[in-house]
Amino acid sequence: MSKITSLSAKDQGKTVLRLIKYTSPYKGIIALAFLMLTLATVTSMLTPYLIKVFIDDFLTPNNFPQNKLILLVGFFIGIQIIGAIATYINDYMFQYLAFKVIQQLRIDAFNKLGSLGMRYFDKVSGGSIVSRLTNDTETIVNMFIGVFSTVIMAVFMMISSY
Repeated sequence: MSKITSLSAKDQGKTVLRLIKYTSPYKGIIALAFLMLTLATVTSMLTPYLIKVFIDDFLTPNNFPQNKLILLVGFFIGIQIIGAIATYINDYMFQYLAFKVIQQLRIDAFNKLGSLGMRYFDKVSGGSIVSRLTNDTETIVNMFIGVFSTVIMAVFMMISSY
């Protein structure tokens, strides 16, 4: 039976650094993903500002010049389209990065399993090895797709709010 071990903070940091090393061949993809994440965050922060402009400049004074309103609505729609495209590219790039990292991680894991002696496989059941590889790599995929982009977007939003 496999035992569950908890890692110390130092060991967790080492593990994260090892995972980050797997991303080094994909620096261009990471840069593009961060650029799109920044663009998506900026466009999401512009939406409330445009609504504020509409309320303060047009709705409150009950002044509706058609040319300025058309320009404001066009700008709003443009920002929404740019934000949607940037979000799509951002999500795609983070997923691509995650699956490339997992692909290399699985190759390394299977190479390591191939180098282990038969004694290891006598002690550990094959199902637990496969289950561990599958579950752990899926957790890493979720970390790249969900956690990294969410944390970075939250930091950008906090900075841009000030």
